[in-house]
Amino acid sequence: MWILIGLVVAGAGGCVTRPEKVKAREADEVLARWVEVLGGEKAIRKIAGVRSEVGLRFAPGAPELVFVAKETTGGRFRWELSTPAYWKVTTVSDGRAGYMMNDVLGVGLMEGRSFRVAARDSDPQMPLKLAELFPVRRRLPDVVENGARIRVVELTDTEGVKETWFMDAESGQRVRMERPEVTIRCSDFRKVGDYTVAYAVTNTHGAEFNLKAVSFTERWDDGEFAVSPEMKAGAQKAAGILKRHVEAVGGEALERVRSRVSVAEVDIENLGIKFDMKITQQRPNRVLMEHTVPGMGTMYQGYDGTTGWASSELQGYRELKGQELTQLLTMADLGADTRLQEICPFRELAGERELPGGRATGIKLGSLAGPNGTYWFDHATGRLVRVESAIITGPKSHVTMTLDMSDFREVDGVWMAFTTRVDNPTMKMVTRIKSVENNVAVDEAIFRPRTED
Repeated sequence: MWILIGLVVAGAGGCVTRPEKVKAREADEVLARWVEVLGGEKAIRKIAGVRSEVGLRFAPGAPELVFVAKETTGGRFRWELSTPAYWKVTTVSDGRAGYMMNDVLGVGLMEGRSFRVAARDSDPQMPLKLAELFPVRRRLPDVVENGARIRVVELTDTEGVKETWFMDAESGQRVRMERPEVTIRCSDFRKVGDYTVAYAVTNTHGAEFNLKAVSFTERWDDGEFAVSPEMKAGAQKAAGILKRHVEAVGGEALERVRSRVSVAEVDIENLGIKFDMKITQQRPNRVLMEHTVPGMGTMYQGYDGTTGWASSELQGYRELKGQELTQLLTMADLGADTRLQEICPFRELAGERELPGGRATGIKLGSLAGPNGTYWFDHATGRLVRVESAIITGPKSHVTMTLDMSDFREVDGVWMAFTTRVDNPTMKMVTRIKSVENNVAVDEAIFRPRTED
């Protein structure tokens, strides 16, 4: 069995202790069996392309969407997702980079580790390339889950990132993958021709993939994976602006911020109301906003990692849903500035404009949930200085809003806008930060819903 020989030889080189060599050999034996139960080296090598039609739910109970994938060797793929609101979303990889496209939302560049993992996983011949993709492989102790014995293998890829595969001892199938960013579970294995595939896949982000149909081919038309030069250029320029913004706000320093407590003065100019607001944030996404407004009493909004909620003396307690919750989670995300490319995969250049602080370039950003707004980045500093979008004002209402940011100051290596101005048809509001403390000890209990306040 050549795949076993290749894995063992690749894993045995270098200065490795004998116990580690044994662990590597045992891991390769488990992986070689997986290759065989998939269909074997001969069957896998014949597959140059796979077409899959999948029913996709982004969360349990969510509407099922139609997802069609065409995948081939060399990291090339074409994914088409039909959505109710924005029609078809297409993601195309030419093996060097991926591009997400939608006629309404724009085009986004898919790159970095997320792209490299997607390209690796989509290769139908990936099972034959394990020694190349994962230079270090180790057998870990078996575990028993739901009465079944599971073989466990730890793999380290060429970037030094570890993932753990769990293989059913009886069938030899891979039933789970644990990666730093997600855990993936596979089940309902069926034979399709000479090959075995999982018809049901779920992950810890809540997504459910149910395979409806699959077919194999020995070749694809290269045009399936082509992207126009103009589209590539626009996506790359937008990605470059977003990358520069991450550096301009102190991206690495921001990643070290695990919690933050801010106190700000809020001035609603058109109503003549002023009050102080305290915002407590804790990674990954907990937040509590509290303030007392003259004549309206004390108000709270929070998210404890599970439930978004609001409580006030006038309206009592209620849970936040839909866009209201999304808006609060955006406020909760301490790392939002470093993750704009992830949060908003769709982008469209919106030209240049002279703003009060200088010339800026605009990018329309969006996600599968819809348009996020137009974001304006200062030419001189690279920082985000304006957002034009729709802001949620209630369960079923929104207004067009302009948010301007100025008076940038450095706090623990992070550049923050100490003055923000919100301008919309119903409100003109200025928020001025009075104090900021990073990495303070925070009691998680403060984020829990205040149902009795």
